Amino acid sequence: MKRKYRITVGFKKFLREMLPVLAGVFLALILNNWQQNRQDRKFLQKTLASIAQEVKDNRKELKEKIQEREELLSSLKTQAAVDSISLEQIVREAGGIKFAYIKNSGWKALLNRNITLTEYEVISCLTEIDAGKELMQRQADLLGEVFYDSYETPSEINKAKAWAILNDIYYCEVNLLDSHEEFLKLMRQKE
Repeated sequence: MKRKYRITVGFKKFLREMLPVLAGVFLALILNNWQQNRQDRKFLQKTLASIAQEVKDNRKELKEKIQEREELLSSLKTQAAVDSISLEQIVREAGGIKFAYIKNSGWKALLNRNITLTEYEVISCLTEIDAGKELMQRQADLLGEVFYDSYETPSEINKAKAWAILNDIYYCEVNLLDSHEEFLKLMRQKE
């Protein structure tokens, strides 16, 4: 009986001494978790603000390039049948072919740091923008191949090929603009 009493008293003494230590560790874990969540929220807010600014800049540039693309497509369409005018002349008269530079460093920062902080809708929208950017780049590369092979040749077929690729690029830019608008709408809803 004395032995059982000693074990019980010893266990109670152990618990009394360990309880403050356990409470301190538990409190430290809670505070650390709270601080980490706070830092994560600040990071996400700053990153999303940066992304929103990039998207606004991209949107402005896309609008300008879409307007230029419409003018070039119109020129190509009206002058495609004129054999004496080369693709080079049409493009030069239109001011050249320029592409929108789509910035996405904020998106890449979010992707590399902690994508799990972000909601699916935001990730989906940004992924759509990134995919549209890549598609536009592939179309631009294709245009370069077609364009430089037939730059000085006044061929209706070459002009038609250039028009078709430029038209695809135009629709890529329009879709990208729509994706940018969708992202900004999503951000306004979150405010």
